Amino acid sequence: MAISEVFKEIDLGMSNFDLEIEDGFQEAIVGKECFGRHTAWNFNGIVYHKDSKFHEDVWQHGVCIETKSAGTLQELMEAVNDAYGCA
Repeated sequence: MAISEVFKEIDLGMSNFDLEIEDGFQEAIVGKECFGRHTAWNFNGIVYHKDSKFHEDVWQHGVCIETKSAGTLQELMEAVNDAYGCA
């Protein structure tokens, strides 16, 4: 089952438009069953915290193509942008 079907979506996230991680995003998802979006031109990410790491389910054309994980939101954003492009 997809995280987006289990966790609640919040109105905070990350954006490739200005490479921003919104203030309060980390605090909003750590230890909670919720997720935010990583919006970009080439993909849409669902970002959440589970098992002491940050994870992002990367979606393109309505299909989850990969899940990346990192110790920080900044590391996660960089990993996903390196793999799928930064716009």
